[in-house]
Amino acid sequence: MASNDPIAGVVVGSILCEIKSMMTASDERLLEILERLPKEKIKEPVSSGFTIATVAVQTHPDLIEEVQDCLKVHSEFSIERQVFYDSAQLHFHPYTAAISIVGYAMQNGSQMAVDWYRKIINAQTATVRHSGLVSGLTVNNRIGFSNKISIIPLNEAGDGPQVLAAKQHSLPDVMHGVFGTQFTALAFRDAEYEQSDRLPRPPASHEFIHDADEVLIGCVLNESLAPALTVDWDEFRDPAMRAAENSYGSGGNPQEAPVTWGRVLTEDDVPNIELYLALEERFKKNMRVALTRVGWARRKKSAANRAIEYSIALEALLSDGRTEITHKISTRAAIILGENADERVNYRKLIKSLYTLRSKAVHGSVVNEVGEGDVVKESERAISKLLVTAAQRGYDFDFDRLDLIAQI
Repeated sequence: MASNDPIAGVVVGSILCEIKSMMTASDERLLEILERLPKEKIKEPVSSGFTIATVAVQTHPDLIEEVQDCLKVHSEFSIERQVFYDSAQLHFHPYTAAISIVGYAMQNGSQMAVDWYRKIINAQTATVRHSGLVSGLTVNNRIGFSNKISIIPLNEAGDGPQVLAAKQHSLPDVMHGVFGTQFTALAFRDAEYEQSDRLPRPPASHEFIHDADEVLIGCVLNESLAPALTVDWDEFRDPAMRAAENSYGSGGNPQEAPVTWGRVLTEDDVPNIELYLALEERFKKNMRVALTRVGWARRKKSAANRAIEYSIALEALLSDGRTEITHKISTRAAIILGENADERVNYRKLIKSLYTLRSKAVHGSVVNEVGEGDVVKESERAISKLLVTAAQRGYDFDFDRLDLIAQI
């Protein structure tokens, strides 16, 4: 029940005034220290809190220590905790805060630094971009997909620290085949998250990686595409939030990447990708294995390794056991692909030849790039056609009909 006691009201008012006075005094002391920073600002402001923090520590260590002591008794800024916006996180502590505030003040001035830090520690929501470098294709403009994944040219991906690092390590196209992978595309998804004191399990970033992989697997339904998601990370979309980061990192499997940048992904490729994304999950499971193996095959150099991967792709779609595998798969593939008896005979011979090369490869014999390599290339074209036919069908092949009456 509210009290009408005038004395109580005076006491409460006095306490509030005292709290406000303490806050103002804390800010004034902090500003007094920050005003001793050299007046010249950094000539080229950077968006990475980690980078500017490094400069601050190197140039003003004593002043940072004073700011830290001030923050320890500050009514708002003395907090010590980690906050999460899904898997993106900020760490608040008087020492790290001192570095961040000094760094920000070096770029933007003392008062803006204090106002900025207050805004950051009180931010209840943040937009996070889940990102991943894509190797094995290029794009000329943004292409979006039904699962909310988008792919854009790397040069349109902004100025976050991971993007800048990727640009620095992406070599000119004339050299990429010699020294490594050329990164020219970024897959991403933007989402807004509420602040939390705990990392969610699992974080939405895991879902992003899965969905981005699904798009890239779907790319394999299109001729000569075999992209890979390599390095992934999370970044705040607001540069003010990024400026509060004292470190950043990334993860991924760069060894999965091809060393070439692949062809341009266009809107004409999207229907096949969407066809794969829309598959019923039970059937998609086998398609995922087959497409993944074809993607791996396209990214391998030797005919022997490609023969192994293509054979596994065929088995994912057309095998129902461990007996008479070569006979069953070659016959079933021939029935599906051939439009007449002669074509079916030729397809059956081709798939059997592929399995002969696979057997040589797994038993250590040499598979010649000339001659036998042509069999692998022709098999790839046949398997690519088979994959599109299977995706358009949208459900498992009826092996009884295939085996008994030669009908799909």
